[in-house]
Amino acid sequence: MVSKQKILIVDDDNNIAELISLYLVKECFETRICNDGESAINAFDSFKPNLVLLDLMLPGIDGYQVCRELRATSQVPIIMLSAKGEVFDKVLGLEMGADDYMEKPFDSKELVARVKAVLRRYKPQAQEQAAGIDYSKVTRYDKVINDAWGAAITAIKTGEKNKDDALNEFYDVVESTYPDITVNR
Repeated sequence: MVSKQKILIVDDDNNIAELISLYLVKECFETRICNDGESAINAFDSFKPNLVLLDLMLPGIDGYQVCRELRATSQVPIIMLSAKGEVFDKVLGLEMGADDYMEKPFDSKELVARVKAVLRRYKPQAQEQAAGIDYSKVTRYDKVINDAWGAAITAIKTGEKNKDDALNEFYDVVESTYPDITVNR
């Protein structure tokens, strides 16, 4: 018997989360719902999902931070769901490690299609190791880059630094930490 793929749904609006769950269960996925960032991080380890649907505006730990924490230890696909539709928010989400970004409100058929498409492209850790990919190195790169990117975005949002200075600092961190990575400024 083939086991169902697991989807962790993280949204503070339980009605939306339940609706998403219904559509995914109908497509033969197993789902678990979390309504805040902290419970999502805890559930991630025990549920071991194949994909995470992650809202950005969560109580306590926001979706960006949840994404950073998950990316520090895992390459499981993440699709961000948010009412934030500005290009900046979408790019930030994708740069933080999301594999896709959908703006609310969204069509349920499109969401299911995107879930299936992302899962088709995802190779679990065992397949990555069999293919000769050093998974621990990728995770380490992601954590340093995500932390530096998060600091740059915070500096811009708080007005501590202008955009150019914050981005140059980010690039400097990446280049000094990983001299083998070429950064296009």
